[in-house]
Amino acid sequence: MSSQYREFTFAHWASKGEHIAMIGNNIFDLAHLLNEKNNLGYSEYRKRGDLYWLHEKSDMDRCMTNMMHSHKDFTEIVFIRSGSGITRIENEEYLIKKGDAIIIPPGVPHACMPYPQLYITNVLINYDYVHDKSVIYSRDDNILDNSVIIRLRDQALINTDRMFDIMENEYLKKRPGYDEVITTICNGFLMELYRTQSNEAASAEDSKLAKALAYIRENFKTVTLAEAAKVSSYSKPYFSQIFYKHTGEHFTDYINKLKINEVIKLLVTTDMSIESIGESVGFSSKPFMYRMFKKFTGVTPGELRKNSDGEGADKLFSKYFK
Repeated sequence: MSSQYREFTFAHWASKGEHIAMIGNNIFDLAHLLNEKNNLGYSEYRKRGDLYWLHEKSDMDRCMTNMMHSHKDFTEIVFIRSGSGITRIENEEYLIKKGDAIIIPPGVPHACMPYPQLYITNVLINYDYVHDKSVIYSRDDNILDNSVIIRLRDQALINTDRMFDIMENEYLKKRPGYDEVITTICNGFLMELYRTQSNEAASAEDSKLAKALAYIRENFKTVTLAEAAKVSSYSKPYFSQIFYKHTGEHFTDYINKLKINEVIKLLVTTDMSIESIGESVGFSSKPFMYRMFKKFTGVTPGELRKNSDGEGADKLFSKYFK
């Protein structure tokens, strides 16, 4: 797909021997490289580091199309220093603002435009340097392998702003060892991105699981794994995995414990037969209910009822449950 767009190499921006290059506001630099400087319609084009904006949405659409490009041999991270805008990644458009970091691997067509103002700094990382030598970032879940927008906020954004101030200063002055300094700080920046992405994924996962757990508690007598997974919007295998990770229990054990808890409550608060209690909480058979009850409490339903001595269900649950 990227063949229909202009494709650039790391050498377009980097000095010889560099593994990381930094560009302040590459919208302007890129426009110059694409020979679009005099074809921006009603936009304003200024020197490197200034802002430029478009007066009409139609201008943005046209210029966005003109700006679309891809990279052959490097991963680009676009960090939004201030303002807001729109980024187009392949055929999808996303709103972006201060603190957003856009990761663009090789071969992915993309462009960024201000809306109305945007100041960005681009970190260009030699792809082979990262993936072959694993100098910068080496994990199984490498965040540099996929196009994604990671939204840095609060302390993560403060930390990243400081890192970019140092990296930009080092790159502009190019004092001895500047490349090593940038590599070290860039590693910290990538770890900040990884942590933020992990936290976001965990928060989304927690929210979906909380929804599923609420559904399970309300429907524990009949709920199935497939139903719970559907509520969480996860597949059955993945839901089983995160369910165990968060609860420390397998789905069936969790459900059976909820049922046993209800059995204990009915044993001490009603005169229902044990068989009727088992049926009312959703156990498929009396022998199975007895087996689960003994497994989790160490006693039979009859023994617990006989030895309850007026104790409440909650106290009995804590007393007997393993």
